[in-house]
Amino acid sequence: IQNLTLVAEPPTPEIARFDWSEALDRFAHKWREEAAAKGIKLERVETPKRPVWVSADRSQMEVVFDELVRNAVE
Repeated sequence: IQNLTLVAEPPTPEIARFDWSEALDRFAHKWREEAAAKGIKLERVETPKRPVWVSADRSQMEVVFDELVRNAVE
């Protein structure tokens, strides 16, 4: 029932500025071993050694990106 409530009334986004490149590093680290076990190589394209600032709801962005990577690996 709680999941149905979230669909009917999604949480209010908490918009904040954060470094997306740091989040990408964490995702690559989290999924690298499982991907490798399935013959998939996760690589992060090198970017300038500076933050990539985004203004968004970090937790919602992380849920979406985590699902994208999970689906790709599975």
